[in-house]
Amino acid sequence: MRTNEERITQGIEQKVRALGGSVKAGPRVISHGELTPSRERICVSGRQLREVGGATLAELVKANVPPKIFNRSGVLSRIHYLSDKLGERHAIASFNISSLRGAISEASDFYRVSSTGKSSDCSPPKDLAEHIFNLPPEQCGFPPLLSIIEAPTLRPSGTVLTEPGYDAETQVFYSPTGGFTMPPVREVPSGEDLERARAIIDEVLCDFPFVDGASRATAIATTITAVIRSAIDGPVPLALFDSVQAGSGKSLLADVIAILATGRAAAMRSFPFDENEIRKQLTSGLLEGPALWVYDNVDRPMNSGELCKVITASIHADRVLQHTRDLHLPVRSTWIATGNNFRLGGDLPRRCYWAKLDPKCSRPQDRKGPHLDKRWRYADLRRHVLEHRGEILWAILTLARNWFALGGPAPQTSPVLGGFEEWSTKLGGILESAGIGNFLANTAEMHRAADAESEEWENFLSEIHSIYNGEFFTTAELAARIENREPRLIDVLPESVTARRDRDIKTVLGNLFRKRLGRRFGDSQIHLTTANRKRNNAMLWRVVVDEESN
Repeated sequence: MRTNEERITQGIEQKVRALGGSVKAGPRVISHGELTPSRERICVSGRQLREVGGATLAELVKANVPPKIFNRSGVLSRIHYLSDKLGERHAIASFNISSLRGAISEASDFYRVSSTGKSSDCSPPKDLAEHIFNLPPEQCGFPPLLSIIEAPTLRPSGTVLTEPGYDAETQVFYSPTGGFTMPPVREVPSGEDLERARAIIDEVLCDFPFVDGASRATAIATTITAVIRSAIDGPVPLALFDSVQAGSGKSLLADVIAILATGRAAAMRSFPFDENEIRKQLTSGLLEGPALWVYDNVDRPMNSGELCKVITASIHADRVLQHTRDLHLPVRSTWIATGNNFRLGGDLPRRCYWAKLDPKCSRPQDRKGPHLDKRWRYADLRRHVLEHRGEILWAILTLARNWFALGGPAPQTSPVLGGFEEWSTKLGGILESAGIGNFLANTAEMHRAADAESEEWENFLSEIHSIYNGEFFTTAELAARIENREPRLIDVLPESVTARRDRDIKTVLGNLFRKRLGRRFGDSQIHLTTANRKRNNAMLWRVVVDEESN
């Protein structure tokens, strides 16, 4: 059986021939991107740019074994090596003209011939780098890249990826941390393997004060998702790590998952106030292809159309800052948010799943309380997870591999989330096959507890209905009542209205009403309708409950 590198090499040789190059022995990328001294010499004088470009590109493709240059959603990208306070690792960076010119120089030697026939070495011409930079990356012969991973994973076929470097099947670059080892995962795990794997995972999570089995299942599902993300082609929802107070272990849980997936603690992000800032944060962050995306300590209602769009997308499209071209970035992250008593708005609730923690004590950091009369089992859980990372990853992959070995049975008890069908089917099947129940069993409870907007708008519309008694009204008429500060309305104004009080209230109400036209709230199914006529050239609105519409 051919190795992954042999398959890549054969594909590159075919592309080099198509570009007009030869496939004789040439330079190969070795450790940290260094090249062997042997390079093809390319003459740049007296030749058309397309001819020099074809020869240069052929050598650049030939030198890209194992791959370090990639096509990432139409952007010419590279893998580069970093060593900083976060540790030694590889990262994704987009090429510019200068960096591409450097890569061209590493792959080939260039020379000019004078009118007297004398040759002299030279650097790659800038217009040559510009020519190759502006070629469609998919036509250049560089392999596609989705992300960098830093832990073994599963391929969509269910096979375990443990070989460092680029994997053509998953289109990911596996860059393990230095010194990492993991016990081999059986193709068909035994009953003893499953029992040991469950025990290892239980040991890691044993001190987190989950309120129920569904919350514990969410924590396990998020951990598995972060490790086997490459086996899930579709989007994954946002995991909410929620608690009643600070110090309950939410951020620690996110760190544990990050250490398993990347070998280091999570890069915590704040949730921006401005929608445009959220968009820019997502675009700049996804350029780096993070395995994990964590919003930590969200302390206000969480509502963002941009975040909703990205969570349900496979590709995130956005305009490059200070440029006229668009980026199309693959979305391969696992999403986590931590907070106390989450309040969600907009379409975000149906894009989330929930883990609730409650230590039932006033000072959870001290681990004192009626049912917590001990401290953490591990004085430093992060260090324990890092030191036993290989064993814990073995346990996670064993549970996942078991489901594939069984033929990938569909879950019989857990629901399938709309928009996340592949994720909920695979994770539900993995957990159920491993004997872990209650996955997504708390979804309805999460919606009731966290969907702040639905409850706010139900109360707001109910008050409007009592004022107008089912009759039609205009937003100007309603705005006048609010501006006159009628207590019955002021007391029930939704956050989406009060957050825009710097704008004309009539316009705010009109925009918000249009977005919620026909949407039903609460058990009464209360909702907004419009008339097919206008009053003083203004749209007429009416609040209706279900029994009135029958």
